[in-house]
Amino acid sequence: MRLRGVLAISVVVGSIAWSWPRRHRVIHEVRQIVVAPTQGSCLSNRATVSVPLDRPYQRRHADPASRLEGTALVEDQAQLGRLLSSGVFVDGEAPEGVFVNTGAMTHSQPVLHLRAQQVLSDIALAYTTRLSETEARGSEFVISSMTRTTAQQRSLNDAGKSPRSAHSFGAAFDISRVRAPKGQCALAREVLGEVLTDFRSDGHIRLVAESDCVHVTVIPRPEQEAESTPS
Repeated sequence: MRLRGVLAISVVVGSIAWSWPRRHRVIHEVRQIVVAPTQGSCLSNRATVSVPLDRPYQRRHADPASRLEGTALVEDQAQLGRLLSSGVFVDGEAPEGVFVNTGAMTHSQPVLHLRAQQVLSDIALAYTTRLSETEARGSEFVISSMTRTTAQQRSLNDAGKSPRSAHSFGAAFDISRVRAPKGQCALAREVLGEVLTDFRSDGHIRLVAESDCVHVTVIPRPEQEAESTPS
């Protein structure tokens, strides 16, 4: 892990055992919490990040998410395990410019559809490249939610979440914060909004800025969507 010259404190997190195939079980996790006095953590939501609003949700998010190659609505952990074993889903990875906050994932798993992981990596590369010559270089955006089973999704319905979510197709992730050098949150969030808008314009994602995050749904490749859209 890159410590970037700051203090790191190792924290042992209790045993976790998900009912996935054995190679995907997390038995013992040691997480390093980076304490950076010069870094700020700032909310990423509809009040702070300017992105287009893709509504209605079912038609603009859940429906195209369901068309990702090989995906299925994830009913339970067993089905999630099968999708992982088949290679349709992959363990979520954090490329440079991204921090996956597994500690906040109380209603999701750090797993994505393969295409969603690829698009996330492309977004991160565009983000870090665009910031590289600015005072906000080194910023990261924080992901707080990835794939949910339908049961996990239902548990959030009281909070206004859709019962049929792109999260349950492995196609969505939520960006809840940015971590930026001190005094650079505004620029880091501005560039995040620009990059997300560009990827939307290019036909890779759909967006909804919510009260606590920016929800990103990865959709099929533009040429695949064109073939599936009625004329």
